[in-house]
Amino acid sequence: MIPVMFRTVLISLAALLASCASISPYTIGEDELKGYLLETLQEFDRQQLKSGSPLGLKVNEADVDIGPEGREVIRLKLGGTASVNALLASIPADFVLDIEGTPVFDNEEKAIYVRRFALNDANLQLPFIKQDLKPVTRQIMAVVTQYLEQVPVYRLDPDSVAGRLTSLKAMQIQVLQGKLTLVPDSD
Repeated sequence: MIPVMFRTVLISLAALLASCASISPYTIGEDELKGYLLETLQEFDRQQLKSGSPLGLKVNEADVDIGPEGREVIRLKLGGTASVNALLASIPADFVLDIEGTPVFDNEEKAIYVRRFALNDANLQLPFIKQDLKPVTRQIMAVVTQYLEQVPVYRLDPDSVAGRLTSLKAMQIQVLQGKLTLVPDSD
């Protein structure tokens, strides 16, 4: 006869192992990703100002499209104001940046990054200047994508139940129309 306490421990352990084996997918939608992305870009702007960079970027709008046309990418349309600080003056310019990249899940950091960015479209408008600003636009794209490749666009909350469960097993990311899903790695 198995003592009651030992039986309770065995049942609890079996339930825990069963739940670990059948971790349900963790899903991140476009709105959730957008909120996290805007916070990340606001932090980027603060860092730029703090470091004394001549380029300031204030992103006011972000549109996130996960899995457009069935492709395994995240498309970001960012809009805001870029300001070039030179010669004791700040020259503001409105910009719209349409970029896309491949989402990658880092199992150690429990975070999603976007890598291998491509430029779909970009527009930069300076008041009173009507000339080709593509070199400046490319520079803005380079600064933004370099930053985004180094910081996560989403991090799992380690205090949530889902965050703790996903930390028990290596996960891989699946890109579906409108959402990212983290599922246990089959390897």
